[in-house]
Amino acid sequence: MGKKVALFSLTDCQGCEFVVLQLGEKLLEVAKEADFANFRLASSRKEDGPFFISFVDGAVTSNEEIERLKWIRTNSKYLVALGSCATTGGVNTLKNYFSGVNFPKEVYSRDFESFEAKPISEYVKVDVLIPGCPINLEEFVFVLKALLEDRVLKLKLAPVCEDCKKNGIECITKRGVFCLGPYTIGGCGAPCPAAGVSCFGCRGPLFSPNVTDAEKVLKDRFMHGGILFTGLGWVLVKGESK
Repeated sequence: MGKKVALFSLTDCQGCEFVVLQLGEKLLEVAKEADFANFRLASSRKEDGPFFISFVDGAVTSNEEIERLKWIRTNSKYLVALGSCATTGGVNTLKNYFSGVNFPKEVYSRDFESFEAKPISEYVKVDVLIPGCPINLEEFVFVLKALLEDRVLKLKLAPVCEDCKKNGIECITKRGVFCLGPYTIGGCGAPCPAAGVSCFGCRGPLFSPNVTDAEKVLKDRFMHGGILFTGLGWVLVKGESK
């Protein structure tokens, strides 16, 4: 029997767990070393731990989720933030920038506890971050295998631009296309720029991006209405044509 591995979801769309399901037969190979004791999209099996590795996707938006997250941390040797919602708060944090609107009441028409969306690292110690919306499957397998061998990996803080250079992709900003690649965590292989589409920052911001210069470049070079990541979420950036 392999080491116990669990996948848990907080507030999210569970898209990252669907990506894990795409492992298909490879998932069966990995299962020889990893005993998936909690993965509700793949099995009805549910155990209480302790777990060798716990992957958590989703942002924290309620006291109930805080308590659940702390329980997961207590019962896990390694805790991995899975996807942008868990690592930065993701698209859930859009609501943080709108005041005077009770979104839960508007959506559910009843009392529903929900406060500002935050990444799981705001409440517990996280051992490894896997960014992405959704995650990169190869990164998931790489991290899983490393942790099963008791090797803790650190996130490489390089922008998407590095992926473009490695893959020989011409910088799309040369064509006057708005792109957040210089300010976004790379490692995805730059599929969007490769297709001629701008990076919109789905993997989250570099932890110390040069936002001041970024804003200047965007205002100087582009007519845009893009999306710029902040530390916990996204804010709309509206530009004017020059």
